[in-house]
Amino acid sequence: MKTVSLAAIILLLTGVGNLQPETGGEAQVLMRGLEVSDISVSSAIVSWVTDQKCSYNRVEVRPAAKDSVITFQDKYRIATYVHYVELTGLEPDSEYLYRIGSDTGTWDNQGEWYSFHTLQAQPQTMPRAIVCQVLDTYSEPLERVLVRIRAVKEGSEPSALRTVLTAKTGWWDTTYSTLLTTGGELYNAGRDDLLTVEYLVNYWSSYTDENLVLSGESSQNLDQVSIPVYDPGRGTKGDLTGDEAINIFDLLEMLKILSEQIPQPLDQRLAFAADLDSNGSVTIMDLLALLQMLSSAA
Repeated sequence: MKTVSLAAIILLLTGVGNLQPETGGEAQVLMRGLEVSDISVSSAIVSWVTDQKCSYNRVEVRPAAKDSVITFQDKYRIATYVHYVELTGLEPDSEYLYRIGSDTGTWDNQGEWYSFHTLQAQPQTMPRAIVCQVLDTYSEPLERVLVRIRAVKEGSEPSALRTVLTAKTGWWDTTYSTLLTTGGELYNAGRDDLLTVEYLVNYWSSYTDENLVLSGESSQNLDQVSIPVYDPGRGTKGDLTGDEAINIFDLLEMLKILSEQIPQPLDQRLAFAADLDSNGSVTIMDLLALLQMLSSAA
């Protein structure tokens, strides 16, 4: 099994390119990772992640030459960080403008709206599949992870982006022989082509594998991917090891931080757990607070 270090987590809390919501609810919602993918003659997929769980996730679409707007909603109606909306019934070879929304927040590219162009014709080929399972570091399956796939031929531009979601069991699959070029032609991905796969677990946790190689002959099972996940709603002060218990091992981690055996800046999960007084830094006061917690639990 391939295990990803904590350094693989991409934490973009301030996130370059984050767009502020046009309208705000009680708390401001931040968005990142917006992509339109899987563009065909009549459909596309729009996906993104937010720093708060949102349930009313939608994409408003209109033809570039018209004012009529159609709203598509995420079929997953439970509040979640990951948003995946299928656009259907589009016209071939047409430019569309779109904006997205989660709960009461709206992102519209500062009033310009985002855009994409549907394909003129849809090529066909025999399917060859890729299958993979995504787990967290406790070997639990990760559901509703955005999986973004591109094939790369030597000396060529990458294929157009494809986006799929993991199932409850953590599994995802796709047909790589039907990947397209950005112009809508078959990319003909096959043997020895590189495959780049990006995983967006939530707003804070993601991982990219750029070293996969296609077999090209038949369906291909990839090694399991293990991703450390940070979720501020699940973090615990004092649990430095992330094992959902506060004990002597957390004290040892705190000593390593203070003695600089663990270099700073810390990853976000560890920084949250170690900063017991929530003053933005890990100091001897946090060590004393942890000792007090251990003493109280004894």
